[in-house]
Amino acid sequence: MATIIPVERVKYKTNDGSKNPLCYLYFCRYCLNLKSSDMVYHEIDHLYCPSCLHPSYQREGFAKKNRCEQCWQCPFCSHTLSVRASSVLVPDEQDPQKTVPKKMYYLSCSNCRWTTRDVTIPDQLTGTFVSTPLVDPNVKRIEEIIDYFKYLAKHEKQEIDRKRATTRRKSYFGIPDKFGLLSKVQRRLSRTTLSATNLISQSSFDFNEAEATENVEALPESFYSQPLEISQVATMAQRLADPELQPVLSAELRPLALQFRPRFSRRCRQCQHNVIKPECSVSVTKFRIQMCALLHVPEVRLLEQPNLLAGQYCPVILTLTNLSAQEFHVLLSPLTPSDPEISAEVVVPQEDFLIPPEHMTMMDGSGNGDLAPVQPGSVGVLFRRENKVGIAVLVKPSVDKGDIIGSFLLKHDYVSTTLSSSKAEGQEEEQKVSWLEHPVVVNFGRLGESSC
Repeated sequence: MATIIPVERVKYKTNDGSKNPLCYLYFCRYCLNLKSSDMVYHEIDHLYCPSCLHPSYQREGFAKKNRCEQCWQCPFCSHTLSVRASSVLVPDEQDPQKTVPKKMYYLSCSNCRWTTRDVTIPDQLTGTFVSTPLVDPNVKRIEEIIDYFKYLAKHEKQEIDRKRATTRRKSYFGIPDKFGLLSKVQRRLSRTTLSATNLISQSSFDFNEAEATENVEALPESFYSQPLEISQVATMAQRLADPELQPVLSAELRPLALQFRPRFSRRCRQCQHNVIKPECSVSVTKFRIQMCALLHVPEVRLLEQPNLLAGQYCPVILTLTNLSAQEFHVLLSPLTPSDPEISAEVVVPQEDFLIPPEHMTMMDGSGNGDLAPVQPGSVGVLFRRENKVGIAVLVKPSVDKGDIIGSFLLKHDYVSTTLSSSKAEGQEEEQKVSWLEHPVVVNFGRLGESSC
């Protein structure tokens, strides 16, 4: 049974107060809590080229300016360029009066048909295209600014070290030197004072600050006399794609080296454990560690758009899906509204129910039987479809307009899979069962809307 209502209609609340759909959250099996994107560290695991899938470490990628040396990008449409070969007649080295065919290579875009010949870049003898670097007229000034900011960072670090070294601490000189340790403390303090003094004495940095001038370079005469052709002028996106040169005309555009893309790993801020860890191989789409909340927490969705009326208890059908490898005992309970956005009262079933895992239902085909329909105005389990359970709840809107938003508390058991270091080798580890609670906020839609 398909669920066509968008996932943004049902959100889970985390400890930091944010509300997100379950597919956007992570689950830490050590903290046993849901983690939003702001509750984890986003660390670059490695870099790779999206075309040739060549991996690269961060230092190597920074040295290459985060761009691949073998793959190129079209400056017009940002499509990956391909190498094309053509035969050219050239004079024979032994007999100059004769001509022999010779293969020459150039870059071509299969999307917009742009080639390196359009910008008068000569063809090359090898299939590996090597672009001739152009000299930026402002490269010297940019290097001076970078060196100046490095000097400022070093100076600030030295100031922090100086304050730490000269901070007044508790003195122990009044204590009698009973064990002969006072002389060692005095020598250590003298070395610290000398190092702090050396940090203060540093050489000055010569830096020429930018000065404003009234002399502005005049525009060329062709700017006033010749008509403007938009097709020959580069767009703003094409200029910013090459920030070093920023060509003005489309004839000055050159192929761009394809930019590296990062693969991130996520780490919990509370316990410092990884919740997402990709494989080292770029061609492998699997993960070493994949603690997505969707695979460890039951997913609540709206089955269909309900027909809501103000001040009346209206039936709403919710579905709970289990995508994990373990079965869940689920219990729903009402939640006291503390959020000003809550505009409806939700009545949920009081009894707990079981949701089997996905692999069990696929193996034995269980959980396909329909239940007897519940009476109108009551709550309970409506149907079971493999690893999905449909329940009926009642919603009473308290406003006459706007979105109807309600909340309830989702409780389920979770079998911890963490390994304990205190277990002896060869001894079976006891499974630890914990009950987890997740506040769920549901947007039921507007009054009078119905999917029928």
